[in-house]
Amino acid sequence: MVCFRCSKENPEGAAFCQACGATLDLNAYVADLVDAKVAAALNARFSDAKVAQSEWIGSAIEKLWSWLKLFAGFAGVPIALFLLFLTAAGYRTYNDLTTQITQKKNDLSNDLKHTGAELTDLSNRVQQTDAAFASLKQRSSDLGGLSATLESQLKSLKGKIPQQEIILADLQKVHAQSEALTAQLGQVSQQQQQLTAQVKRLTLDANIDDLKPPVADLARKLIQEAARNGIKIKVLETCRSLQAQQAFYDQHSTASSKPGMHSYGLAFDVVRLGPDNNLIFSGSYEDIGRIGASLGLVWGGDWGVPGAHPRYADPNHFQTVKPKEQDAAMAASTFCTVTEKQPELGPGQP
Repeated sequence: MVCFRCSKENPEGAAFCQACGATLDLNAYVADLVDAKVAAALNARFSDAKVAQSEWIGSAIEKLWSWLKLFAGFAGVPIALFLLFLTAAGYRTYNDLTTQITQKKNDLSNDLKHTGAELTDLSNRVQQTDAAFASLKQRSSDLGGLSATLESQLKSLKGKIPQQEIILADLQKVHAQSEALTAQLGQVSQQQQQLTAQVKRLTLDANIDDLKPPVADLARKLIQEAARNGIKIKVLETCRSLQAQQAFYDQHSTASSKPGMHSYGLAFDVVRLGPDNNLIFSGSYEDIGRIGASLGLVWGGDWGVPGAHPRYADPNHFQTVKPKEQDAAMAASTFCTVTEKQPELGPGQP
């Protein structure tokens, strides 16, 4: 974030400039500047008690107007462009933008917390649909046998009108039930396929080899060191394609559609595994973060500043450099390529 007074770079989310102490909030900076100019103009006019009220008001307004024109010459164009960008993006103020980014970050964090429970529920539903599928197949087979029996009885009772009509009605009911069961069987099969796809999406393992070689080595060391400390983890995401980055942006899951550290193979995300290898997104990841930091990785829980509680924390995330060094690291690297592979777990992990 650039200071409006001294143009120095400051960490994202800072309230005041580290160089000059000025506020980094655009609205507050402009308000303070305008108040100071107006106060100076009014004090100058009030010093002369003989000047009429209309004259000093006019002079103050003229002074303010000339200052605003001067300020607009230096800052009006970039401010106007920035406000135009916010308007085009659907935001009325800069606070709207930051509020929505914070909200999306919180929404994503909540979604991750519930993913483990969703996976367990999906697994149970898959088992239930498997049982329902088998039951429906058996009922369909039984109805087929009943239909054949009724048809045989119908032939043997040919000429016996009352019995024939009853059997024919029963046969029609059986056919209707069979068709309904067949349709239901198709629906269950479709649900089963959908649930299987969801489980696969939640349990898909990223290929560590998609990372740049030094980063891949660090990812494997993190898995091994965590295992030595009794912590089971796996790498959930490594390289992120440009298409995936755009999709996350379209779904408001990320603040930018531009490629980040994942797109260059310089970052990866991990997830804690439970006793049954279930995914655990909730809870503290500080123990894993400390292990990563000891290996030279930057943990997204504090972004390389131990003990810090950043505004935008990503406790599942690890990368090779601090945020202020990201641009240089990406400029010196190339895009990675996404592939799929079986999971790589630590020693003793099933």
